[in-house]
Amino acid sequence: MSESVIVTGIGSGIGFATAKMLLDHGYRVLGLDRSRGRFDDLPPGARSFVEADTRDHRTSRSLQRRGAPSPHCGSCLLCRHHPAQTLSGA
Repeated sequence: MSESVIVTGIGSGIGFATAKMLLDHGYRVLGLDRSRGRFDDLPPGARSFVEADTRDHRTSRSLQRRGAPSPHCGSCLLCRHHPAQTLSGA
């Protein structure tokens, strides 16, 4: 069984590129974004999309209830709300 990863901003830019790389390496990817953007251009496989605004902390809490690893806002790698959790993986 492959590992699952949540990627925010999957519709374009760094989020899209990160998802593509993870899929190429066999990860299952759950992509979050406010719109699908280029999501459908990703390679087919173990991927799914959820329309969500990760700036809204209700989204983070909902994901945590579904088993997401940490309750950070997901807006960026260097989360200003929970920097220790985001950077250390704690």
